[in-house]
Amino acid sequence: AAATHWITPPLANAHDHARGVRPTSLGAFDLPLEMWLAVMTGAPVADPWLVVANALGRQALSGCGAIMVHYTRPQDPARVPAELREVARAARAIGVRVAIAVAMRDVNALGYAPDEAILAGLPGEVAEAVRARLLRAPAPPAEQVRLVEDLAAELDDPLVDVQYGPYGLEWCSAPMLRLIAERSALTGRRVHMHLLESPIQREWLDAAFGGQPLRALDGFGLLSPRLSVAHAAHLRPDEMELLAARGVA
Repeated sequence: AAATHWITPPLANAHDHARGVRPTSLGAFDLPLEMWLAVMTGAPVADPWLVVANALGRQALSGCGAIMVHYTRPQDPARVPAELREVARAARAIGVRVAIAVAMRDVNALGYAPDEAILAGLPGEVAEAVRARLLRAPAPPAEQVRLVEDLAAELDDPLVDVQYGPYGLEWCSAPMLRLIAERSALTGRRVHMHLLESPIQREWLDAAFGGQPLRALDGFGLLSPRLSVAHAAHLRPDEMELLAARGVA
């Protein structure tokens, strides 16, 4: 008789944000990345335990046993450590393995240019509304790195692996990326980041880094077997070869 069951290893989700509300519920469907990011600022605030348990539970029911959680949109930016503890608690309750990439960024909060340059192009009252709602002074790179390492010391176990989670080359300063690379090399802790998600990112990063954004990352010391990148949808063949040569996932 034909087999009626298959036994396979569990699936692994290599990049996720542990959202409880689907982006399509907010109208973020089939949009260019830059518009999609703007729409996602309207996500409702909810109990982080319920949000994360919902997100991870859905995936467990779908056969995922390991999930990369790049925690980029906290419910309350002032309570990130507490929320990340809830991510770990939810993972243990559901029984999935998670890598928690702690979101890190320190420049260009509003787009692909310095915030003041973007605000200068907006009408006065609009600029002030954007400033009040979206701009917060980022913590210094050393403080953000220390947060990751303190959480790792507290949360790491067989089901939870805390990682450095820089948003991307367009949203992190050179000093931050160099420091992350140095600490990763020293501690062996992994790094997970976005890379070249959209045509506009490709254009901007080429302009900002002389057409060689991957060489810039390599110069910072980030390209290594400890790095995994998400999306990477607009790589050139020579950049793919560089990532492969460095052992990047």
